[in-house]
Amino acid sequence: MSRTNSYLIFCYCCLLFCAGVVFSFIFTKTGEVSFITFLGALSSLATIGAALTAVYALNSWRTQFKHAEKYRMIKELRDMTSDSDFIRRFVISVRDQLMSSLYSESLEDDPSEVMKDFGMELWWQHSKSLNYAWNNMCEILSDEDISRFATRPSDLDDSVTEWFEKMIYIVFEDGSPRLRRHLNLVKETARGGKEITSQYKELETGARAIIKNLSA
Repeated sequence: MSRTNSYLIFCYCCLLFCAGVVFSFIFTKTGEVSFITFLGALSSLATIGAALTAVYALNSWRTQFKHAEKYRMIKELRDMTSDSDFIRRFVISVRDQLMSSLYSESLEDDPSEVMKDFGMELWWQHSKSLNYAWNNMCEILSDEDISRFATRPSDLDDSVTEWFEKMIYIVFEDGSPRLRRHLNLVKETARGGKEITSQYKELETGARAIIKNLSA
């Protein structure tokens, strides 16, 4: 419902209500009884009409609000997943830090510190925001809308974690010569980066499909 239509409906409600008030009080007992009765009935109908119109307008505004809220949440997810450069920067950052460790062969004792130092902290922060936006969106979307997404943030988290563990294994646990580990690291970077970017794109595609459906 446009703002103009909402304003017109509001004015219509006011006019109907005023008509009910006028018809109820402007006529006295000196008038014809039948005429007063008619006007009383007319005023009652006008009041009922105003109430029904107000209920209709309220429901219309409520529907409009839900539509706008749904659009806002989906757009938030789309905006977060439309920055494919973030994935590229993240993958390259992990690769470069692990490549440096490959040639220095230094490894912290605490695994959590290792993951933090090698760029996973950057992903965890982004993943937290992504999952928050996803959960908010799922609260207002139907099951049919959610089924449009071929990938979910939890799937993306699993892929990133699996990829990172493979990268860690190549650098610190694989007993192959350093040159072989170097080549495997480059190969796994390309493979993992492609898979993660593809899933990231699927999230964006699903969000765009729903936005297009809402705008139709």
